[in-house]
Amino acid sequence: MLQAATANAQSCVFTNTGVDFGNVNLTVAGTKTATGTITANCTGIPNRNIRVCANFNQGSGGAHASSNPRYMLQGVTRLNYNLYRSNGGNRVWGSYTWAPSPNPPRIVVNLNNSGTGSESRTIYGRIPSGQGALPTGTYQSFFSGAHTQIDYGYTTSFNCSSTLSPRVQNVPFTVRVTNRSSCTVSTAALDFGNQTNLSTAKTAVNSVSVTCTGGTLYNIGLNNGSSGGTGPTTRLMRNASTAQAITYGIYRNNSHTLPWGNTIGSDTVSATGTGLAQSFTGFGRIPVQTTPPALLYTDTVVVTVTY
Repeated sequence: MLQAATANAQSCVFTNTGVDFGNVNLTVAGTKTATGTITANCTGIPNRNIRVCANFNQGSGGAHASSNPRYMLQGVTRLNYNLYRSNGGNRVWGSYTWAPSPNPPRIVVNLNNSGTGSESRTIYGRIPSGQGALPTGTYQSFFSGAHTQIDYGYTTSFNCSSTLSPRVQNVPFTVRVTNRSSCTVSTAALDFGNQTNLSTAKTAVNSVSVTCTGGTLYNIGLNNGSSGGTGPTTRLMRNASTAQAITYGIYRNNSHTLPWGNTIGSDTVSATGTGLAQSFTGFGRIPVQTTPPALLYTDTVVVTVTY
């Protein structure tokens, strides 16, 4: 009876930090990664080994029928992710109690001469690319109850191949990410080409491409240029070597009646991000004016996206 009591004198306390991806921008291509740590602090017969089987099921967000991906939720909106045993992201950290998933890693705690020992294991989280259209906000999955069943026992009697160990703990943790609002912008030149005289109005178009996180409200403004323009319709193109200039304007419509400036609520372009690139056309117009000498005339206009 004394030997039987001694054989069962094993106890472990577990902690799990969870996996927090922090603030990310899903419109930027590339896998997002984060890590967490599960730690076992055990006591028992000195110089014995305790095997720990940390079963992670699908979590409150659910998962694909194959166990990959798992999902984090914001309301009913799902974000794909998974938890892995290694940094390469090719071995899902699963559970013996979740049939579709791979097995969890086996963690061995070596007890010292005093009968105590500790062992930690890194949990690798990965969010795959291609989810830029998801709206902003915080996505979460909660692991509690049977979603995080931890079984353990001496290595001589427990091998993690089943979950019949009488020593079971449920250590809750959370997986979380916040998709923050972010925008990127790119432009094409507004090129009026070669003109021999300005006795008639000249027109040209360019494009402004904006990619903003899904659901992000934003405004696109254009300043008056770098050449001394005084307004959206009185911008100036100048020749670098002379004082000569050409007056021009940029508009939001093809009929050149809606100037494109930099005052939100008045003459900017507004839109809502989709997570994908959205293209907007700038309609340029050179009004009738005295034709200056045949030289190269340029201006630099700054595009500002406010969100």
